[in-house]
Amino acid sequence: MTRFIPAPAPATPVIHWTCPAYDVIDGRRDRRGILSLRAGNELAMTTREDRRNTFMISSVASYALEYNECPVEAYNRAKERGHALHFIFALATVISDHRPARKSYIGVRIGEPVYFEGRYFLITAESNWNLGLKAVTEAEAEAAAAALAAGAAA
Repeated sequence: MTRFIPAPAPATPVIHWTCPAYDVIDGRRDRRGILSLRAGNELAMTTREDRRNTFMISSVASYALEYNECPVEAYNRAKERGHALHFIFALATVISDHRPARKSYIGVRIGEPVYFEGRYFLITAESNWNLGLKAVTEAEAEAAAAALAAGAAA
């Protein structure tokens, strides 16, 4: 398995699009173009047309660590019960009379390869405008990154 080696970060983040409440920026990528994510990263679609929700990526192990539980026991219990071990969930939207601090979300696309907690995944479309993770091999992630780069260049 190739270790994640980040590409040099740009001086300022690349902004895919912006709205009054937040910006959707490009995340940290390796030299192959694979996006690196950590538990708790907040995500949004990279194009305004795909704007549906904001999301967060997490896993059973990272959730257990956050709440001072044993990640190995939590992982084994979830696997035994057939639960997803890595997941993306939609964040709640709040309508309020005060303006919150401006946020930035990492932009993602359907079919985009990501490196998360030592594994490679593709971002998938799920029902009700949700996002999911499909485990793939490193070679499949590299091929998906090359295909997305070729599509963006065209």
